[in-house]
Amino acid sequence: MQVVRKILHLCQKLLPVYSGGVTILSYHLIGAGTPLRVDIDEHVFQRQMNELKGLAEVVSLHEAIDALRNGAGTKKPLAVIFFDDAYENFYEEAWPILHELSIPVTLFVPVGFLERETGPPISETDGLRSASWEQLVEMVATGLLNVGSHGWSHLDMRKLSGEAATAELFRSRQILEDRLGVSVDSFCYPRGLWSLRAERYVGEVYDLATIPGGQMLTSKNFNPLRLWRLPITRDMPSSLVSIFETRVWLEEWLADKWRRYVR
Repeated sequence: MQVVRKILHLCQKLLPVYSGGVTILSYHLIGAGTPLRVDIDEHVFQRQMNELKGLAEVVSLHEAIDALRNGAGTKKPLAVIFFDDAYENFYEEAWPILHELSIPVTLFVPVGFLERETGPPISETDGLRSASWEQLVEMVATGLLNVGSHGWSHLDMRKLSGEAATAELFRSRQILEDRLGVSVDSFCYPRGLWSLRAERYVGEVYDLATIPGGQMLTSKNFNPLRLWRLPITRDMPSSLVSIFETRVWLEEWLADKWRRYVR
């Protein structure tokens, strides 16, 4: 697998340079001490966020959506930061860096995890706690944190009946809005498991939804219920420069195609 990744990274450099559009970078854990690919060293994350401020105009999810809908051009490419799963690790490690740099971020919350009714959303993280509602309220109050739903039980949306899917979607949104006093209009598919059937149910409850794909969003390819994002992993180049030079990140694009085929 490492050899394949090295080949893809070499091929990535051969893609034509493209500037413009919206690139969504997705993170999970920062310096959590796990062996997981999605657990990024805190010093690497700090460097990436510092670098990002020079590479792109970092905007909130809704600012990016407005730009895509209006077709407005900018001097720099636009970047959006997502975090999944609402571990306390986000509050302790990522949030201080984002807050110091005034970087807006959308946090997708698996509500049952915060309510202590379901287990952690990522395997091998049993020792990691969820963030608290008090911590979320504190971060939301700054205006930098936007909250989206990651479902109630972090289940595979493709396999739920229509009734179960609707209950999962409504329940998570209602509790987030009641607890935080904000409107929640975005959804992230647990484990990136997306289908057209699931999308129909999601679209009845949420205005926006994010899926894997690793592609840059433009006004021409923009679909509010299929916002492509690029998960950042520890085996990717630590610099973000190459990500903003092309319209697609080959490794994630091919991985997404493979996931849909085997599933």
